Amino acid sequence: MNLRYYIKSTNIDNKIEESILFDGKDFWYLNNGIIIVCNDYKVVGNEVWLKQFSIVNGGQTSRMIGTIPFNDDFYISCKIIKNVFETAQEKNLFISKVAEASNTQKPIKAKDIIANRIEQRNLKSLMQENGVFIEIKRGEKCNHEIYPEAWQRTKNNELAQDLYSFVFMEPGPARNSVSSMLSNEEKYNVIFREHEYSFDFLRDVLFLEKAYKEYQKKINKDKDDYGDSSIKKGLVKNGLWYCLATIGYVLKLYYNKEYRDNMYQYRNQDLKYSLYSPELAFMHGFIDREYSYKEFRDSAFELFDLVFAQLIVNQFKLARDSSPSLAYSNWTKSNTGFNGIRSMINLITFDNKQEFLINAIAKYFVKIDEDTMNKNIDRYVDYCKKNKKIKAKDNLGNELSENDEALRNELMVFRLNYSTQKHIPERNIYTDKMIDRMVIEKPVTDIELKKIVSANTVYFCGKKILEIIIKYI
Repeated sequence: MNLRYYIKSTNIDNKIEESILFDGKDFWYLNNGIIIVCNDYKVVGNEVWLKQFSIVNGGQTSRMIGTIPFNDDFYISCKIIKNVFETAQEKNLFISKVAEASNTQKPIKAKDIIANRIEQRNLKSLMQENGVFIEIKRGEKCNHEIYPEAWQRTKNNELAQDLYSFVFMEPGPARNSVSSMLSNEEKYNVIFREHEYSFDFLRDVLFLEKAYKEYQKKINKDKDDYGDSSIKKGLVKNGLWYCLATIGYVLKLYYNKEYRDNMYQYRNQDLKYSLYSPELAFMHGFIDREYSYKEFRDSAFELFDLVFAQLIVNQFKLARDSSPSLAYSNWTKSNTGFNGIRSMINLITFDNKQEFLINAIAKYFVKIDEDTMNKNIDRYVDYCKKNKKIKAKDNLGNELSENDEALRNELMVFRLNYSTQKHIPERNIYTDKMIDRMVIEKPVTDIELKKIVSANTVYFCGKKILEIIIKYI
């Protein structure tokens, strides 16, 4: 139950060794000692007998004492705590609290603090039962004979990066803020506590990640290093999580009709995108169970070529046109570039009504039956209803009443449908800021409406706009 296995730290280890060898009489004062949690104990003479015990603080000290050949005994403080809780969940929670509160001697990292949390131990069990080693404690050793393939070996912080990209559409923060994946409570909760993942789903995410890393090595060895080849090489080196997020987004559209409809309706509205979040668009396995990792990897190389050629490289070139010195690493450290990729997918799929991109990517993954599709929709809708945490606001950040939110939504839907019908850009009808003014001012005549939108808009569709507004007065 210690938060980590032995982590070598020469500076601290040397001080403990000197204390043991030369200051044994002062060890009691210089060392924090050992804390042990057990299920039961009893005192027998001058001994304490422990049942089902574990060190939760002092594992490093114990190892040093056990490996240093000292001559003179010395005292060390030892706290023994009996765990009085009955269920495994209560015991794990109690141990986590004791471990987190007491570990202050050797620098503790976020990975150490969360190591004994129930969801981490459950994750460890799930992966181990299915032949995958996941490191949840620093210093933990993996037996490569038992876990020979690359996809069978991972770490919880690496998996967090993968999930934050593939599931939560946050590839920039996943790359740039790796330490916060475990230390930031909000991110940690949304990745590990608020969702349960099937092993099939996690396995397939690992297949993608490990195949990409082999693809990265292949591209790096390519001799072509000019023009688009050079750009691609630089992006592949930095673009793992952009690639995962792109594939994840396309598969959400492919596997969940409800999510696809929401993205069609609200694709240009950041607030609505947040409300109709993509987390549970689908959570099932998506790679054919018949494929071994090596079989999938060979086809995945073609998939990655497609994603870079059709989407990532093109979007980066657009960004570099306006900023010629833009570096690959800087571009992939934020979500700005990925949001552009997502917009490009939306443009092709929704505005141009072309399926080639989704079909081209989806062909590498399994098809699902109608029953599975409906389960995806049901889970997704339930999740969205429970997690509408963001109150509707206008573009200035002012909160909207339910009535004004409904008006704003209907004006946006009308704009979208009119834009599609007449084949003109939505902004040419009216902008989001104009919508906000209509919601606040609620014009009821052509003259009042002309103060907000263009004369052409009033001429061609002003009557319909006013009919919508009047419904909410």
